[in-house]
Amino acid sequence: MKQSGLIRRFAAAVFAVSAVTANVVAQGLPGDVNISEFWRDMLVRHSPSINPAYMTEENYVSLRGAFAPTLGGAFYLSEIGVTIPVGLYQSVGFTWLGLSSKDQIAGTEYNVYTGSIDSTGTNYKDNRYLYMLSYAVNPFDRFSIGLNVNAFTTSIDKQTGISIDAGISYRILHPLIGDHILGLSVQNLLSPSFTGATGV
Repeated sequence: MKQSGLIRRFAAAVFAVSAVTANVVAQGLPGDVNISEFWRDMLVRHSPSINPAYMTEENYVSLRGAFAPTLGGAFYLSEIGVTIPVGLYQSVGFTWLGLSSKDQIAGTEYNVYTGSIDSTGTNYKDNRYLYMLSYAVNPFDRFSIGLNVNAFTTSIDKQTGISIDAGISYRILHPLIGDHILGLSVQNLLSPSFTGATGV
C-alpha cells in the first residue's frame, strides 16, 4: 500500500513539472533533429539528446549511429555518438548531430521596393551541426541526473552558439507493474546565445 501511494505521488509530481516546463521543452531541438516519432523511439534509451540521465543505464562502452533522408531526400539527418561508463555510477558521452541539405540552395532576398523575392546570385548549403558533451551520475538508489553542454554551428548565417540541457530519471522495480524508467528532460535549460553574421 505504501509503495503504490509513493508511486502515485511521484507520478503526480512528474506530470506537474512537465506541465510547468512544457513551453521550455517545446522550444528545443525536436523540430530539426528528432524529426519523426520513429527516430525518437529508436534512440530514446540511448541518445543523451533525448535525456542525458539515461546514460547511466549503459553498462559498457556503447557506440551508436543513425542516418535518415528527409523531405524526399532533400535533407539528411545524422547522429553519431559514444557513451562511456566511468566506474559504477557515472557516464560521459560525446554526440554529433547533423542536418544537411543534399543540393545547393539558391539564395534569395526580399526586395522592399518592389515587394518581390529576388535572387542574390549565390548558392549555399543548409548545414546545421550540434556537438554535445554529456555527463550523467547515479547519486543514490535508482535516481539519475544528467547534463548536456551543446555547441551549435550553422552554415547559412555563419552562427555559433552554446546551450545546456538537463534531465532526470528514476527506475521503478515493482513485482506488479514491472521494470520501468520514468524520465524528464528540459532542452535549452540555458538557451543558446548565437553569435556571428546574419542573413545569406
